[in-house]
Amino acid sequence: MAKKQSFAQKALGKDGKALAEYVKVVKAVRGDKGAWKFKTQMVAVTDENRNEVYGG
Repeated sequence: MAKKQSFAQKALGKDGKALAEYVKVVKAVRGDKGAWKFKTQMVAVTDENRNEVYGG
């Protein structure tokens, strides 16, 4: 028996638009001993915070 709806269609929601696009933000931070460390964070990008995340 075939599925009626795929996971991708469920993720889009009822109106057919994706709720958020996820991007990985990487920041370089100086450690205690002078070495560089990279902090990564997954950020949800919506229409409201698009300029804040992309810096435009």
